Order: sequence, then C-alpha cells, then structure tokens
Amino acid sequence: MLRNNVSNLLIQGAVFTTPLPKLDDPLCHENIAIKPDWFFPRPHGFSGANREARELCKRCPEIEPCLEYALENNIQSGIWGGTLPKDRILIRRKRRNG
Repeated sequence: MLRNNVSNLLIQGAVFTTPLPKLDDPLCHENIAIKPDWFFPRPHGFSGANREARELCKRCPEIEPCLEYALENNIQSGIWGGTLPKDRILIRRKRRNG
C-alpha cells in the first residue's frame, strides 16, 4: 500500500514483516497516514470508514497489484486492493477451487 519498501511496518497493531509492494502512485499513500482507521480499523470496526477506503481504492490505478500483494502474502487484516479480509478469503478459495 505504501510507495517505499519497508521490511517491518506496524499499523494499528498489524505487523507486516514481508516487503510492502512497490506501487507507483497509490491513492492510499497520503490517506493512510492521516486516517489509518480507514484502512486498518480496530477489531469489529469495519463500517463507514472502510467504505471510504474502498471507494478510494476503486479510483486507484494500483488496485490490482495491491490486491495481489495481499493475496500472495495472506494478509488477513485491513483494506487491500479494495477488499476486506473476508473478501480475500473468498477470492483465495475461489482460485484454489478453480
């Protein structure tokens, strides 16, 4: 989700130990610093804030590589590529089952 390649990142209690994707111009880059709860809501916090994040993702030119990063790294928290964790579970299941 972020432009730089950081090996350890802590956002709202979620630690990312794999390198973050190198994205050219993600729309979330500035917003995540200002409103991290949009992308990483507290437990049971997916509601209005995540709708705003998902709307931002829909307009982002980096939505597909962001989603692929989350799927490949089995990220189970936050909004990635316009998807919720439960969405990514369904996508992975669908891909596995062909």
